[in-house]
Amino acid sequence: MDLIQILKDRVIPIVLNLDSNQNDGLANDKSTLLSSFIPILLSVLKNKPDLISSLQNNLNPRISDLFPNNTLAKSNLLDAVQTSVPKEEAETLLNHSIAPTIAVLGDLAGSEHQDSISHYLEQHKESIRTALPLWATSLLGGLGAGAFASKAVAEPTSTVTP
Repeated sequence: MDLIQILKDRVIPIVLNLDSNQNDGLANDKSTLLSSFIPILLSVLKNKPDLISSLQNNLNPRISDLFPNNTLAKSNLLDAVQTSVPKEEAETLLNHSIAPTIAVLGDLAGSEHQDSISHYLEQHKESIRTALPLWATSLLGGLGAGAFASKAVAEPTSTVTP
């Protein structure tokens, strides 16, 4: 099973159980919202590993912590991932998904240390990249993670002429 699926299987139930206003009609939309966000969160953490320990040390990590000094990026993310879930509720769900995602990553990496998680993300960068929604590339580009998010471009091969 790939990293993204493991995180979906382990994080989404935790987050949805925290949602005391659970409306069964929105459960699928909430799950879809979280499924779209997980690879974006991983991409940001992969490209900004210092955020890992910062978020771990924060009792209530928020998506605004991912985009310091860039409220437009946060707003664009919420607009992009939002389904029929109201924007404020979507933000709350995404906020609640950060800590459990990092905890699961620490478990999978064998250590909660920032370097271990960063190394683990590096090992799974291809599965993270392929799980990103297409629209996320421009959003991540504005955060300095665009090179990771963009599809790999084949390097030109050099030919030696005799």
